[in-house]
This record gives sequence, structure tokens and C-alpha cells, in this order.
Amino acid sequence: MKGRALLAAALALPVALAAALAEGPGEPRPVHVLRLEGIISTSAAHYFTTGLKQAQDARAGAL
Repeated sequence: MKGRALLAAALALPVALAAALAEGPGEPRPVHVLRLEGIISTSAAHYFTTGLKQAQDARAGAL
């Protein structure tokens, strides 16, 4: 599951970057770009906090 999420984020990042570069200054962002950015940030936050919690648990178990 973790590998699949990392792969999805790695594949989605170039798409989001290309979309951000394609739009000019002051232009509204397309809805699909906003949704993609939301998915990426939500996934990244989830896996960061999950990994942080696992590291804290492992550290607490080692002490």
C-alpha cells in the first residue's frame, strides 16, 4: 500500500508541475489541478504522520 501511494505521488507530481507552469499569472487554476493538488497534499500528510507515529512507537519500544 505504501509503495502504491508513493508511486501515485511520484507520477502525479510532474502532472501538477506541468499544469502549474502552463497557466499564466493571474489565471484561475483548473478544477482538476486543484483536486490533484489536494489529493497529493492529503496523501503526503497522511503518510508523513503515519511514518512519524511509527517512528515514535519504535523509539518508545526501544527505550
